[in-house]
Amino acid sequence: MEEIYLDNHSATRPHSCVVDQMASFLKNYWAASSSPHRLGEQSQLPLVTSINKLYDLLGVGESDLFYFSSSGPEAIAQVFFSTYLSHVKETGRTHFVATDLEEAPVLLSMKRMEKFGCSAKTLPVNSFGQLTKEILEEGLRARSALLSFSWANGLTGVIHPLSDLAEVCKKKEVLLHVDASNMIGKHYFRFQDLGVDIMTFDGTLLHAPRGSAGTFVKAGAPFSPFALGASSEPVAALLALAESVEISMHNFDHVCTETARLRDKLEKNILRALPDVVFPFTEAERLPNTTVMCFPGVVNEALLYLLNNKGVYASMGGGQFQKLSHLLQLCKIEKALSFGAISFSLSFEITEDQVNKASEIIIDCYRKLKNHSGSLTRAVSDAS
Repeated sequence: MEEIYLDNHSATRPHSCVVDQMASFLKNYWAASSSPHRLGEQSQLPLVTSINKLYDLLGVGESDLFYFSSSGPEAIAQVFFSTYLSHVKETGRTHFVATDLEEAPVLLSMKRMEKFGCSAKTLPVNSFGQLTKEILEEGLRARSALLSFSWANGLTGVIHPLSDLAEVCKKKEVLLHVDASNMIGKHYFRFQDLGVDIMTFDGTLLHAPRGSAGTFVKAGAPFSPFALGASSEPVAALLALAESVEISMHNFDHVCTETARLRDKLEKNILRALPDVVFPFTEAERLPNTTVMCFPGVVNEALLYLLNNKGVYASMGGGQFQKLSHLLQLCKIEKALSFGAISFSLSFEITEDQVNKASEIIIDCYRKLKNHSGSLTRAVSDAS
């Protein structure tokens, strides 16, 4: 059975070439790069080269700072803890803000801040799942310290209007953190032009092996990393992160054209055969590889079970995400319809044959499930 992976915003398949390079570096560059001997010194060049590559690829200013983390959630937790130590205690601003749709690392970090005497608030979004300038202006307070959100939602693929939000934060003197994990390689940007104070990104979502993430901090922004004093970054993991970002940027045109075309083809295939399926975010600014489909009359858990048995893997949320049905209800999608919603996220590796095959499987599984659901409904009705 061919497996068709359409859940690339939960995790991505590591590049084989990056895994091979990482294995080589784990064998040869294990000494502390800060040590004053040959083995330590030979780790310096690949370390510096990898960091400089990240600066160049992501348009980071020379005076901006970089910090390595072992995961995206760790990087985000560091942002919140740092804001508390370096900003909240200095300014008395104790209010943290995010959107209703945020993922677990942000929401749990906000909850933790409440234990330090801070307050946290999630802001509503519009019908497309976007935080707007008007909503933000109304939601910020005089004591707001930090706005934190994922630039693009991993399940819906919808992109927030970052420039508008950065303008409000600058006017209100509120620190701005965005997680750009879902944007790298899918949307062109330069960190120094974004107007944000802190940007995190997770290598797990960029086809890097697990165990790598990064944080860029604008020069002058208050920031205090978890690890203080002399440190020795893991050369192999940092190399893997930089190489994966480079490959993502190299595939940028392919993702924004061919992968987007295949995403659209998947939608058209489904809509042609199943005209009652709803696509709630096609009119929003969204990532080129992501789509949400609402299948009326069925429950997404059951449909995903059938798809899983056929080798098609997608998502309904959970884990690091909130449930997709809950997110859609926050976007004013009808409750009954939201329970049949599934998120599909493609990668640059997807082929047209796989999209056509996945379409056939999705259509077949939905029809079987809906017919079965209809039979059960009629049986219950007859029995009553």
